[in-house]
Amino acid sequence: RGYKEGVRRAAVALIATQQRLTLPAYYHQINATTHSGSTLRSDVTFPSEVILADSVARFVDLGAVRAHAVVTKAGRRLLVWVKVSSRTQHERHQQLASIEASSIEIDLSRLTLEQINDPATFEYAVLSYPDNRTWIRSLRGEMKEQRTAETLAAEVATDNARWEQERTRHRALEEALRAEHEAKFVAAAKALAVQRKLQSSAVEAQRAMNQDACLQ
Repeated sequence: RGYKEGVRRAAVALIATQQRLTLPAYYHQINATTHSGSTLRSDVTFPSEVILADSVARFVDLGAVRAHAVVTKAGRRLLVWVKVSSRTQHERHQQLASIEASSIEIDLSRLTLEQINDPATFEYAVLSYPDNRTWIRSLRGEMKEQRTAETLAAEVATDNARWEQERTRHRALEEALRAEHEAKFVAAAKALAVQRKLQSSAVEAQRAMNQDACLQ
């Protein structure tokens, strides 16, 4: 425990001394389904970047959770959690994510003792390596996600309106074809009735003529 706490404190000291930090890249996909069953997708991304801090506070209590470092830049706070154990931290992540501030985790749990004891390697792992850090919460990402979701919602509404128009048009065509078929059926039935009536009249006339011939 003392070893891990020493690694964490050394990492936080580096962040506070250098006052710079590489932020992880961000990626999230927004999906929306239309009435026609198709799915619209849009990616919310921004690349990794280096920030220069105005100030860094070490081991700050935030109520139910303690941030290992709080980096302040242009009035905005970034909460930093330094992971030195392979054990998952779901509860800590949930607590940090509930705070109205962006937060990241820097994972140093895979560093070897040799890497930790090498100053250049350790400094790079703490401050600069983009692949050992992840967002716990990103307010910037959430804002971009909201705007993207609103754009997708507008596209879905447009697609749904177009789909409804097409469905209404198909229904009208089907109704017109059904009416046409019914009209043809009624006309055919009337024609058949007239033909049968004419045939019946002809048979009756022939019968009458035959009866007259017999009487003569």
